[in-house]
Amino acid sequence: MMKINNSVMQGLKISILTLAMSGGIVAAKEEAKSYDTVNKDIVVTVGEKAGEINTVNGEIEIRKMAVVGSIDTVNGDISLAEKVTAKGIDSVNGDVEASNNVTIEKNIATVNGEVTFEEGSKIKGNINSVNGDIELDGVSMNGNIEVVNSDVILKKGTVIDGDLIVKKNKGSSSFFGLFSDSSGSKPKIKIGDNVVIKGQIILYRKVKLDVSDSAKIPEIDYRYKK
Repeated sequence: MMKINNSVMQGLKISILTLAMSGGIVAAKEEAKSYDTVNKDIVVTVGEKAGEINTVNGEIEIRKMAVVGSIDTVNGDISLAEKVTAKGIDSVNGDVEASNNVTIEKNIATVNGEVTFEEGSKIKGNINSVNGDIELDGVSMNGNIEVVNSDVILKKGTVIDGDLIVKKNKGSSSFFGLFSDSSGSKPKIKIGDNVVIKGQIILYRKVKLDVSDSAKIPEIDYRYKK
């Protein structure tokens, strides 16, 4: 067996150290796992870094401090534990329920699913919903809230940098009435204590409006005939 003397070994150590310091040695980066299921629930574990998450009928649970890509579901509910970060959320019938200090990097869109976010959470994009109610409790949001039939409840100093828009209900002409509100009831818009809306409030239909005296909102733009 060939022996390596001390001077050669020392030289090898110096060479390896030099490579590491100069970036010549690069650690292999593990690709984030993506999830794609049909009738199966998905659980992303505590602190896990995951890619895209897609399911048709399964529930989606993202546990605390996990970082994930876009979440897409048809019928399954989505729960986000504290300090979770997600790229965006798209749901048809599934509810979206987020705990404290959750961050959404882009948009949230639902058809019938409710959207609930708790204190300290940040939504960097828009929230769009047709029929799903929206409740934000101490949340900061960069984008717009756009709804058709949804109730919107803003609480505990929630700050909306963008607009709050209630769109016209197109009734039976909208996808053959699939997403319409046949009851004709007015959406409820509740703007609670110390809530701030920096953009516009634009109403294309009648609503039940309840605004706290301590809320800071712009003049309401009524786009329908009173």
